[in-house]
Amino acid sequence: MHDTAYEIGRLVMNAYCDLATAKILEIGSLDVNGSLRDHALPTTEYVGLDFEKGAGVDIVIKPGLPLPVDDGAFDLVMASSVFEHDQAFWLTFLDMCRKARKGGFVYINAPANGWVHRYPQDNWRFYPDSGKALAKWANSQGVRVKLIESFIGDRQADGWNDFVAVFRVGIKAVPLPNTPVSEQIASSNAINWTSRDIIRPQNAPQDKQSFDEATAIAGSLYEQLAAKDAELVDERAQRAAERQDVDLKFSSLKEHLTGAYVKLAQTQSGLFLEQAKGERHRVEAQAVRNAADDREALLGTELADLRAAALSLDTEKEGLIAKLRAHELAMAAERDNLLAQAERERQQHQTAFNALEAQYHGAEDIIARLTSNATKAQNDRSQLESTLAQRTEEIEQTRRELENAATKLEEVEIEREQACRRADELDGWVFRLADERRDAQAELEKAMIAARLADIERDDACQRMATIEATTSARIQELDTELVASASAAEAEAARSQGLFGELEQARHNLLELERQLAEIEHKRASLSNQVVAAGARETEIADQLEWLRCATESMIETPRWWHVLPREVRKKREYVRLRDAGLFDAEAYLERHPDVAGEGMDPFRHYMLHGMKERRRR
Repeated sequence: MHDTAYEIGRLVMNAYCDLATAKILEIGSLDVNGSLRDHALPTTEYVGLDFEKGAGVDIVIKPGLPLPVDDGAFDLVMASSVFEHDQAFWLTFLDMCRKARKGGFVYINAPANGWVHRYPQDNWRFYPDSGKALAKWANSQGVRVKLIESFIGDRQADGWNDFVAVFRVGIKAVPLPNTPVSEQIASSNAINWTSRDIIRPQNAPQDKQSFDEATAIAGSLYEQLAAKDAELVDERAQRAAERQDVDLKFSSLKEHLTGAYVKLAQTQSGLFLEQAKGERHRVEAQAVRNAADDREALLGTELADLRAAALSLDTEKEGLIAKLRAHELAMAAERDNLLAQAERERQQHQTAFNALEAQYHGAEDIIARLTSNATKAQNDRSQLESTLAQRTEEIEQTRRELENAATKLEEVEIEREQACRRADELDGWVFRLADERRDAQAELEKAMIAARLADIERDDACQRMATIEATTSARIQELDTELVASASAAEAEAARSQGLFGELEQARHNLLELERQLAEIEHKRASLSNQVVAAGARETEIADQLEWLRCATESMIETPRWWHVLPREVRKKREYVRLRDAGLFDAEAYLERHPDVAGEGMDPFRHYMLHGMKERRRR
């Protein structure tokens, strides 16, 4: 007995008789998954008839024979889920009406829908107007009955829509229930004494409504599937575009990185060469400076010798030496000023160079300037060496001339002294001959003339020596300036080399940063690839689930119609076998794999639909 037949039978028994004292006759009383006898009281006189022995059967009857009980003896005569199997239910209905007392009631419950369920045959289904037809038929056969109420009950878990009809036998008016049974349960197409119209009319049976709902749900699912397919296509296109963009960026970055590597190698090689050149130039400049210092010391020594030689001259020479010393002090002060100025210029050049450190692309210009400066320094060094050699020869020649002049001056002084002695002798010899005196005077005049000439030659030699000293001092100053400039240039080039090494380190740091960014991009690309793969797997999984849902829905809808009259457990087993044979769902294996579901006692198919599919359990 299915669920709605069991519940409606209870409502009818409580509404149309007093169970404490009632006499009830049930046709088809065998207990199959429940019996209406369960609703009777211990004091109820209950008689059950059926074709075979079993629980709930008091009298076994044979098909086609009258019912073996007294006529007019029962307050309520019932037949639930019987008429669909009866080949001539209209005759059975007349016999039921005869067994009810005058004023008693006849209750029938038969399926209005459902699959074929032979027991042993399945012959009929009953529509909403079947009760009126039965009442009219009985009255035409001389059995006075009246239809009290009829309706089509909504199905519940077992899926049956019951046609329910209650008839009153005879013309005796008896009290009716306060509330019709059709108003105590969900139903449609109800006819009762409370209204002359059909209550809750419904032309389409609930099966058709369910089918329409299932069709609408399936259509909605197909629309969702199509929308999901479109979303997946769009997502795939987006992922493909993103992946293509990442690949392009990766290729561009890889090319940029390769170019950076090549340029870095070229720059590093050039920097090493320029550093070596700068170091050689610094060593050469230092050697030139040391040579100049040695030459300066030598010149100072020679100048001291010249000054020592000049001390033998007269007081005028002493003054000249004093002036020379003053000039030397001034030259030293000027040299210090030039060195300070050169240091300031070097600092300015260092500041300017520091400002140019960020200009990486100026390395080639710096290299060109280094090469030019090195060539110029080489040329200047050669010119300085030539000039120093020339000035050395000039100083040596001047020294020799001063020595010659000093020798002549000494000879003149000796001759002068001799002349003076002779003059003294002549003065002592007043009485000597006039010719000898004149001769002596003449010789004295010659000696004086020679002395004047010697003085002139001495003055000329001193003037030439002063000129040579001035020229030498100026050249020494120029050499000092050039040496300081060369040293500053060498230091600047060395600083530039250090700056280039700083730029090289910065380039290496930038290269490492580019490699890190490249690694991040590679990681993002791998992550996007994983996401694309996961999206594809998820898409396949969703498509599989939707296909499985469609197949399961079709399998559940296309089951034989008579399965719906089977007991619930029997029908469930058949549905599970059908799903298992179709490879859609194995209920027994599902419960074995998931003991928690078996422990909760939940229907395995329902659990998978509500929870297992979302939890990705194996079906």
